[in-house]
Formats: sequence, C-alpha cells, structure tokens
Amino acid sequence: MKEPNNLNNGKEILCKSTIIICSIVRDCEKNLKKNIKVIDSLCDLAKDYYVIVFENNSKDNTKGVLNNWGNNRKNIFINLFDFKTANNIPDSKSTLVNP
Repeated sequence: MKEPNNLNNGKEILCKSTIIICSIVRDCEKNLKKNIKVIDSLCDLAKDYYVIVFENNSKDNTKGVLNNWGNNRKNIFINLFDFKTANNIPDSKSTLVNP
C-alpha cells in the first residue's frame, strides 16, 4: 500500500532533522513502556535526536524503566528526583485531574 504524499514528505523532512523530546513523568511504568516504543520509533526516523525526561517521587517502577531506557540508548537523558514531600494531587474524582 502506497503512503500518502504528505506522510512521505514528513518522513523526508524528519530524516534530515534533529528532534528534541522533553517529558515529565511520575508513576507511569505501564504506559511508559508503551510510549518508549513510540518515541524510539520516531527517533529512529530522525537524523539525530535527544530525549530529556524528568521524573519525581514515583512509587512504582518508573525509575527502573527510565534507567534501563537511558542505559541502553544514546541521547536519552534521565533526571530522577525524590523531593521527600507529599504529593498534593487532588482526588482522582476532581475535575482538575486528567486521569
């Protein structure tokens, strides 16, 4: 199946470009594993890339997933923080929280 021209044009531009992806994460081990695959695929298409991730106060294995990713791929910069403060996140039923 032939790809549409705009997709081919995008891939052509991407293969000549450097991309930078920045993210903040906390307690997202399960979804992080899925997102890493997508980010890696995108980075593989680019001429060059840098990924910067800031993590803080995760209680699951988010730090482990990030460390493994950063240790096994170039240009992945992981910043892990534990602020030893309470996470003042509103109740999940709050309209201020995106689940």
